[in-house]
Amino acid sequence: MRGLKKIGKFHEENTGLPYHPFKIKDDLPKDKQFAKVRVLAHAEPDYDDEGGEIDNGKPVIQAIFMHQAFRVVNSTRCVNNDSAQPVPEECPLCRVKCPRSLRTFIPVRVRNDEDEKRVQIIEYGRNHLTEVQNFIEEREDADITGVDIKIKRIGKKKDTEYRWTPILGTERPLDEQELALEIPDMLALIPVKEESELEKRAMEFERAMKAKKVKGEDADDDDDDDDNEEDDDDADEKPRSKQRKVPF
Repeated sequence: MRGLKKIGKFHEENTGLPYHPFKIKDDLPKDKQFAKVRVLAHAEPDYDDEGGEIDNGKPVIQAIFMHQAFRVVNSTRCVNNDSAQPVPEECPLCRVKCPRSLRTFIPVRVRNDEDEKRVQIIEYGRNHLTEVQNFIEEREDADITGVDIKIKRIGKKKDTEYRWTPILGTERPLDEQELALEIPDMLALIPVKEESELEKRAMEFERAMKAKKVKGEDADDDDDDDDNEEDDDDADEKPRSKQRKVPF
């Protein structure tokens, strides 16, 4: 492969992920750091009279509990995706107290995307998800798929915010072409690892934490190891090819 342009394009198109991640680049002029999108999945499923979910094939925004420790444990799905609390009796990484956070995956169709069939995935952690929740509340719980949205990037790296604003005059249900798009099933694309692999990663994390504790006891008080800890939303900012050594 020859030429920086070709190499750069290769890195953009080959992220090592089984889906197309949504990203607004921070090297664009500030007035161009935005995208116009249509969300393709609903914020909530339909419920029956008893409060149970109705399985009617309606796409719903998905979220997955992921374990990750910067430079120690690659992003790994938790065994139990239904419990807000760690489940040490079920998950080896929960047992060793490996950091666990909820990642939300929002499928969108980006306006002016040259690939008419491409669905991109917005991945948010806790902090950036708040903006989405505020957006839904301001629309008085109106269907999140019912309007085009301008997503504006403000700031860089850990100081980044994403402002969601409805675009006036675009209110309508999803059209036939949008309904026909194939939306990635993130629960299938990011499966739970085999138990042996989970145990291996738990051992690696435990070993790294013990080594860090010993180093901290022997080192001066001005040790900077904590500066390398990863922020909950840091994954939104880092190029995917660098963030993970291997895809999930």
